[in-house]
Amino acid sequence: MEATATKEYRDPKGNKGRRLNWKQACEMLGCSKSHFYNLINEGKLPAVRYGKVRGVWVWEKDISIIIQGK
Repeated sequence: MEATATKEYRDPKGNKGRRLNWKQACEMLGCSKSHFYNLINEGKLPAVRYGKVRGVWVWEKDISIIIQGK
């Protein structure tokens, strides 16, 4: 399954690319869900929580920065 996001989830200014959920971000990073949340809790990956059920969203550009830093 390829990580995709619909048009309504794009950064309005176009600076950070698509907004990704945890599953899409984990696919890009090649990591587990727990490691993804560890990155967020350690402050290495900025994220936004949308309600209790909707989960966490991150920007594609922030994921790319982490990948480049590996």
